[in-house]
Amino acid sequence: MLATMGVVVFAYDMFGFGESAYHAGIQAHLTSLAQSVQTWSSLRAIDFISSLVENAHFADEGHDYGFSKRNAAYRFFASHWGLDLQLITDADGKIDETGYTFLPAEKLAVFPDKKLPEGALRTMEEIYVALCVKR
Repeated sequence: MLATMGVVVFAYDMFGFGESAYHAGIQAHLTSLAQSVQTWSSLRAIDFISSLVENAHFADEGHDYGFSKRNAAYRFFASHWGLDLQLITDADGKIDETGYTFLPAEKLAVFPDKKLPEGALRTMEEIYVALCVKR
């Protein structure tokens, strides 16, 4: 939907989840290093959007990217980036996602066979060493 409005969209996994779990397993998310790695990975994105703060809070909904959250994101990006919402809305001005396919996580995977490339960090110890973290 955002691509239809002219936005380049990226998504990535939290450290220790999805494909990043291939490196050191899901237990990596529970380590003290997890927050540092996630922050490190997010730094550029955070810098870019930090001046565009707008909160959409859904206290009674689950932690997902369901329609209500996508709807808020579409409108946020359109408002701040001057995108044309008419490209993705119906005659009543409601976001219309018909005709779009939302891919499951396995279709979005960079390493669907779970085989990491040569030289990839594969353990928590390798990650600590690469980041020069003393434990």
